[in-house]
Amino acid sequence: SAASDVYKRQKSQKESAIEEEERTEQQKLFLQYTQALADYNEQVQKGIGLDKKQSILEGIQTRFKGTSVDISTVVRELRSLKVAQARAKKDFDLSMNFYRRLVQQGASITERRSMLERILQKYRNSGVDIKEATDEMDYLKSRED
Repeated sequence: SAASDVYKRQKSQKESAIEEEERTEQQKLFLQYTQALADYNEQVQKGIGLDKKQSILEGIQTRFKGTSVDISTVVRELRSLKVAQARAKKDFDLSMNFYRRLVQQGASITERRSMLERILQKYRNSGVDIKEATDEMDYLKSRED
């Protein structure tokens, strides 16, 4: 019947409109994801530390997980960051061991401060807990003043 054909056509048009809307939403989501990655890369170019990188990537992961967006790039980047953080922690520990040896060998306060400043500078934004070096620097400053 003609009424049935009109109904089918209207239903088909509504379904097409819904599909188009879903496609548009997916495109918006993908554009937001692309922009989030571009912003992240811009921050990386500015030299942000490992801890800030991790924070941004975890935010992106949380925002887009469970959506139609493929976040495998973010997951891979987070995995490689964890490796870099583990390496930084190991390097920091080696640096502090070297520092302690210098102290045992009678290094002056000036030499100790210089070494600690280099350690703090290197690991400040690495995501590594640098409290040991910070506390030691505070101690040295209190002795010098």
